[in-house]
Amino acid sequence: YCFVAWFARDAEDSAARRAIVLGFFLTGIIGFIVALLGQLSGVMNTLGWLVVGLYLVLVGGGYGYFQFVKPKTT
Repeated sequence: YCFVAWFARDAEDSAARRAIVLGFFLTGIIGFIVALLGQLSGVMNTLGWLVVGLYLVLVGGGYGYFQFVKPKTT
């Protein structure tokens, strides 16, 4: 995971780079859902909301922005 991100850091905008970002975004969404379900079922204590919030901010604000919102540069 980290090696893919490291080696793709200087890649030009391409279908491969967009696929990598989409893959990271989808794994983050899955992690968010698992953390949320764990929190709602009582597996984690109150600090579990921190994990849920971090997933929401980092995945939604990071990968989500670069995948769906950021305008294409020419």
